[in-house]
Amino acid sequence: MTPSENELWQKITSPACEQIIRQLAGQKLHPSLPPLSKTLPKNSLLYAWCQQQAFWRKRSWPRFPQAATWFWTETLLQQASDWQTALYKASLIPAGELVHDLCCGIGVDAIALSQQHPVIAIDRDPLASYLTAANHFWHTTDPITSQSSAKYAFDVRCADVTQILDDVSGWVHVDPDRRPGDKRTTSVDLMEPSLEALLVLREATTGGIIKLAPASDVSEDWTDACSRAWVGDRRHCRQQLLLWGIPDLPAPNRYAISLNSMGTVATYSGQVLDDFDTTTEVGSYICDFHPSVRASQLTASLAQDLGLSPLGDITGYLTTDSQPHHPLVVPYRVLATIAWDEKKVKRLLREYEVGSIVVKKRGCRGLDPNRLQNSLISKSGDKNSVLLLAEIGRKQIAILAEGTIAETVADES
Repeated sequence: MTPSENELWQKITSPACEQIIRQLAGQKLHPSLPPLSKTLPKNSLLYAWCQQQAFWRKRSWPRFPQAATWFWTETLLQQASDWQTALYKASLIPAGELVHDLCCGIGVDAIALSQQHPVIAIDRDPLASYLTAANHFWHTTDPITSQSSAKYAFDVRCADVTQILDDVSGWVHVDPDRRPGDKRTTSVDLMEPSLEALLVLREATTGGIIKLAPASDVSEDWTDACSRAWVGDRRHCRQQLLLWGIPDLPAPNRYAISLNSMGTVATYSGQVLDDFDTTTEVGSYICDFHPSVRASQLTASLAQDLGLSPLGDITGYLTTDSQPHHPLVVPYRVLATIAWDEKKVKRLLREYEVGSIVVKKRGCRGLDPNRLQNSLISKSGDKNSVLLLAEIGRKQIAILAEGTIAETVADES
């Protein structure tokens, strides 16, 4: 950074601007700082930067605790791990072990790791390195007294990771840049550093975690020696992890993992199956499943283990006559099944006295669940139901269903 850029960011990350950002973002003012006595002129450049930080902070809240202090840039926010996944990854490495966090970005993974480990965080971008240190300060230090609550050493270095790979030992976490040239990529060859360049770490370290895009594919050189885990919450598969030396996820295996806000972890391990039986008949239960199961290509394996059948094909819902019990499966009790016709579906909803409905779909091109969720609402009914739209061959069907206790629990994850 230039001296003027460094001066600007020092002001943005200062206690005075932190209170202004919190006020603009609608956060509670920082408890360790005095209330605002005055604010910046609204036509000043620094006030505009505080507004931008408040905007990014609010945008981060689905993935980060609303009460926390984070300083962002747009690109580094897009690249960052969500806080829940970062904490989970940190828990996989034995507590107290030194961890090198390479390509640390804004410092989310490094700060999560620092709760249980001494950390050396490294990034070639001077601004990313600066903000990693600033974010760690605001997570661990009283801004008035400068008294730190950090349990472990935390060192931030600005360096080209590719130049220091031979010097890394112990434990490592790597988040390669997947936006070379500002374009997102799932290719492990186009990442910086590439997966081939990172091979030296697998040979020289005790264990490690490499963060990849969920759709990234890796060679047998890696899959034979490492585990692959797809991790997310109930709505998204956030990232794929390539792991070695991790006691809880031994290699070589494939895992689908769900995390929830209460810290509960649900895991399924299986194999990719090429041969599986499907059905065209809807059973007593129709089942959705966690996005990480689909991303890891373990749908058929999970279905086989639980006695479920893919409806139509492996990309659709699962069905069965007996209620399944698994934290990665969301079962619904089937009430009725008809061929898709909006008018007929409306009559069906009136018949079952449905007043509010959640619409889900698999396939069914041309059908918009958001529009249907509004257009299918009936003022005459008082029951809550779920409408699942599916395809069998080229035929679109509508399945009216109700939730189960198991569905409620799984949906919270």
